[in-house]
Amino acid sequence: MSPLLTPSFRTSPFLSPFTPLSHPFLTRINPLCKGLRKGVTTFLQLPFNAADYFLSQACSPLSQNVLSLKKMTDIQQLNNPENSRSKKVKSVLSIAGFDGTAGAGSYADAKSIAATGCYATHVLSCLSIQNGEGVKDIHYFPNGAIQQQLEAVFADIYPDSIKIGLLPQQQQMQEVADFLADYKGFIVVDPVMVSSSGHALMKAADYAFYRKHIFSIASVLCPNLDELSLMLGKKLTNLADMQAVESEVRQLGIPAVLVKGGHVEGDQLTAMLIQKDAETSYIHSQRIASENTRGTGCALSSALASYLALGHPMLEACQLASQYVHQAIVCGQDLALGKSRGPLDHFFTASTLLRF
Repeated sequence: MSPLLTPSFRTSPFLSPFTPLSHPFLTRINPLCKGLRKGVTTFLQLPFNAADYFLSQACSPLSQNVLSLKKMTDIQQLNNPENSRSKKVKSVLSIAGFDGTAGAGSYADAKSIAATGCYATHVLSCLSIQNGEGVKDIHYFPNGAIQQQLEAVFADIYPDSIKIGLLPQQQQMQEVADFLADYKGFIVVDPVMVSSSGHALMKAADYAFYRKHIFSIASVLCPNLDELSLMLGKKLTNLADMQAVESEVRQLGIPAVLVKGGHVEGDQLTAMLIQKDAETSYIHSQRIASENTRGTGCALSSALASYLALGHPMLEACQLASQYVHQAIVCGQDLALGKSRGPLDHFFTASTLLRF
């Protein structure tokens, strides 16, 4: 793998991270901030980028000067004739529903894809009327609308990977499956069947159709425990339950299935990655006591699509996506936004489009 794509978890799960207190210039001229950063990281057990955010208030004037200096440097580099050659940017297509509060659906996908270094394109599957309190209604597009959107996107910006979210009707499922039948890139499927507020987003009668047509084009399926329970017709609540149905998950015939751990009971969260012709892998994390967890499934699946587009192997991409979501929850604990459950802090550290 190219060293340019190797992540550095000490600061960020992305390439070339920049946060005000991690910049070499600032740490050279302000050793006190550097020491405080290390102390906060150790004492509060925060990732470095969360510590940066925590401490940035104390050094904000100096931090802003460094940010301005970096922006000037970036502009100078872009204006350099030697750097004027066009460079490839990876794009990720999100096929998902609209959410006007941007906590879930296509807007949440866009934030996660951008934060992980790729360019987001979109095909809207429906117009959902929702907020943090729940889904109020869903308006559907006429037949052919999704196909037309796909044709327009593919004609201009061919996606390096695709994330499929909510597809509430069989006609939409058919249009997506037919159009992507010959697509050779990664397709990440987030089987959005029930909203986090408990609203059914897919009719039971449509699931068999969904399984036949969408599972067949998926590179990786990302159900949470509730969704997997609906798929298998069994109540699953913990890691032991997940392990007990491993053989049934393999029988779905999908190259990879990442069973998300957010709905697992207890403080220790475990996601399970089941790959065809490979041993089962586990990704562990600690539960974060936060009310701002809306859209975590959207964030994880779209971040996973980004990391696959960037060339990471499946297990590594799943680990990176899981860490991205974990840190976005950590850094979004104190967000005060609206009257209901809030979103993650998708942009908890600065990031730019990765150029190749």
